[in-house]
Amino acid sequence: MVKSSVDPIILKQQLIHVKSELNKYKKQLKTYQEASPFIELDCLKQEVKELNEQNFILNNQVTILEGKLGEYKKRIIVNKIKNQLHQTNLNQIKETLKSLEAEYYKLQGKYKQLLKIKNSQSIIKVENRNLENKKLAPTHFEYNLQTDPKNEHNYNKKTTSIEEAFHQLLIKNILNWLDVIIREKTQIEYSSVRNQLILILEEKMLKVEKEINDLKDQT
Repeated sequence: MVKSSVDPIILKQQLIHVKSELNKYKKQLKTYQEASPFIELDCLKQEVKELNEQNFILNNQVTILEGKLGEYKKRIIVNKIKNQLHQTNLNQIKETLKSLEAEYYKLQGKYKQLLKIKNSQSIIKVENRNLENKKLAPTHFEYNLQTDPKNEHNYNKKTTSIEEAFHQLLIKNILNWLDVIIREKTQIEYSSVRNQLILILEEKMLKVEKEINDLKDQT
């Protein structure tokens, strides 16, 4: 807030004093004008002249003081408006920051959930080995499927496991990508990161679905 060099209380007091002096001289002037004709005319004229001069000076002082007081009031109003706007902007910034923090903690929670899945990579390795073994001996697998009905159930379970393995691999890739994004989060716009994540998820889901369908066709 801009501080004025003149105290408004002092201005008001000066204004009251000037007006009081002005009224006093006006009364004196009126008294002289109505005075007894025995008073010397020259002396009366001189006093009237002096009173008029003082009256003029006092009127000028009143005008100056009123102008300063009006300017001071305008400054107070302007500063009050500026403070209100500043407070409004500050509240908006706080709300935006609060929203961003909530989004960040939400993403952080999802990241921790995905991190738990990432720590289960041993399951993916086992499924990958089983998948490689299956690719190396397709004839023996098909023979067992035809001769033993129980193998059909095992085959269905194996297919499901393969699909889960692909999904686990997908999640692993996403986690790796999230690691990079979180490290660079302060340098990238949040909305852009979210859109990129959605696009990558969609692309990888389409890719894994295609691989699963291709694998089913091969078996």
